[in-house]
Amino acid sequence: GHARVSPAVRSRHFDLEDFVLPHPERILNAHIYHEEDDRGHRPPQSVGDISGRLLLLQRLPRCDWWVIEMREEQTLLQTLAIVRAFLDGSGGEGG
Repeated sequence: GHARVSPAVRSRHFDLEDFVLPHPERILNAHIYHEEDDRGHRPPQSVGDISGRLLLLQRLPRCDWWVIEMREEQTLLQTLAIVRAFLDGSGGEGG
């Protein structure tokens, strides 16, 4: 979420992976949401919204748990359903 909306990524000066890949062993967990704006964390609307980021997290050797960071129950459950759909479709492991 934070990296996706950063000016460096939005301007395409950096890719999302540039925030993670230099030191993949140092990332131990992740907070899952789609984007952040002046209203707070926004949920994904589809698996496609976050699948690239979740695939990236799955490749990190020590990132063994994820937390869905949403304040409202409805958006939390929406995001959970999308993460579960991703995991069911990818056969991957995430936390």
